[in-house]
Amino acid sequence: MRLSIVTDTFPPDVNGVANTLRRLQDNLRQRGHEVETIVPGDLLDAALDQGSIAPGDSSARLRLAALPLPGYRGLRMGLPARGTLARHWGARHPDVVYVATESLLGSSAIDAAGDAGACVVSGYHTNFDQ
Repeated sequence: MRLSIVTDTFPPDVNGVANTLRRLQDNLRQRGHEVETIVPGDLLDAALDQGSIAPGDSSARLRLAALPLPGYRGLRMGLPARGTLARHWGARHPDVVYVATESLLGSSAIDAAGDAGACVVSGYHTNFDQ
């Protein structure tokens, strides 16, 4: 199965969501699934440097914009990228898109996944309101 994980946080970020998603990615791959992890550009560079996203991963070709997340020093929130994601998934055809953070990027990913005909699943990891 082909899966795409869309998130605003992933290692080398140090937090529970990033660690959970890394374990999810690793376990899905161990079970033979093809998994790409789509993150904003600055985080992508850091993840590529650290090796948490492989240079050959199809998501490594995506350059997505982000802004600092208010109240969370060091974290960035991805900006909407519906067109970019729709083009990417139109060529790649994932079976499932997992939106781990329903930010601006996550919301646009839900729409783009629908455009590509992919099943969409979402999770709720952090209660930012509190």
